[in-house]
Amino acid sequence: MDNHVNTDIGPSNEAIEALMRQQYQRAQALLTTHHEALGRTVDALLAHGTIAPAEMVALLQGCGIALAPPSDAAGTLPEEGLVLEPFGAKLSAFRARGPASAAPQLV
Repeated sequence: MDNHVNTDIGPSNEAIEALMRQQYQRAQALLTTHHEALGRTVDALLAHGTIAPAEMVALLQGCGIALAPPSDAAGTLPEEGLVLEPFGAKLSAFRARGPASAAPQLV
């Protein structure tokens, strides 16, 4: 009985279920709203395997989704940052941390 694990999950279940329902409904609404863009993206990926950032911008604009690409201090548009800027920044930070072996080990 030296194991001090909190197994009393009952009080949080209702809040978790409400959050899951809310996010499921949000995902359904996004898929419904953007079904044309999703279909075109899938078709392009199946046909070519990749989509260049400029092509993705054009594809989305063709579906009525306007993007405001980020620019750097000089006002130039970074090619890789046109569509997935927040993801790109997170991926770069993750890669900068080094190999998984450098991560702390959980015991």
